[in-house]
Amino acid sequence: MSTSHRVFVVSGPIGHGRLDERSREKLRHARLSSGSDLVSPAARLARRLGVDEALLSKASTRYRGEQGRVTEGWIAAADPVYLEARLDHLCLMAQVIDETERLALAEHLNQSLGGDGLTFLVEGDGIYIQAEPAIASSQYPTSVIDGLLPNKYLPEGAGADEFRTLLAEIEMSLHEHPLNDARQARGQKPVNSLWLWGGGTASESPSQSLPPLYSRDPTLRGLWSMHGAESREPTAQLPSDGTSCVLDIGDDLGILTRLLDSGRPLSLYSRDGFTVDDTGKGRWRFWARRHTALEPPS
Repeated sequence: MSTSHRVFVVSGPIGHGRLDERSREKLRHARLSSGSDLVSPAARLARRLGVDEALLSKASTRYRGEQGRVTEGWIAAADPVYLEARLDHLCLMAQVIDETERLALAEHLNQSLGGDGLTFLVEGDGIYIQAEPAIASSQYPTSVIDGLLPNKYLPEGAGADEFRTLLAEIEMSLHEHPLNDARQARGQKPVNSLWLWGGGTASESPSQSLPPLYSRDPTLRGLWSMHGAESREPTAQLPSDGTSCVLDIGDDLGILTRLLDSGRPLSLYSRDGFTVDDTGKGRWRFWARRHTALEPPS
């Protein structure tokens, strides 16, 4: 399928009544498929554009997108999470923290666990860990396993035991940290662990022709930077000449509704596993396929 004049949309979840009735009706007539939500929308988009999707699971890609700089040496993302004890398992929940909290966590962990080649640092909106020699880390970004049982996404094989030991040390270090008292006083979840993922060294990729990207997501921006392609801040104004672009709308599904109404050819990749790859005027089918996840909530 041609990519010319197409809008590629990366969005939050669209199922279970999140879309308005008009948009749900249009998607019933489009070519819609659903798959695993463990395959991120960005990865499905990369595959569609002929880009190596594995680069999205590397912390060095996100690091590059934070400030446009390439990291030196081995690095992994160290995302703040809350591990909530359920009846018979732990549930991992991603936590959003501000710059002051990120700096406080990194400083505390460097004091308690740093040294011997291990350093925690803050870059942009992320916390990272640098290690020499390299350590094991998960291949699954936090955004992919948010809300899930983390055990089966831990690394296996060489270094797996050291990974678990380091996580246990991080959790002990964060236990009763003053930052968490303040968060709980504000009604927020504490940060009682970090999720370490995407460990490796920076990759280089040849320049590749990609549609302009409109996104604040550092991983997507880093991927575009690696290929010498252009990324911009999100905007409500798409290219007036009708050329292709990639639009990261997050959870603002009102933008998706307007795009569907515009009739422009559109490919959609949502965070709950849906892919739409055939919309636009003249492309709607005469029949409608029902999909339970696109029905309004009962």
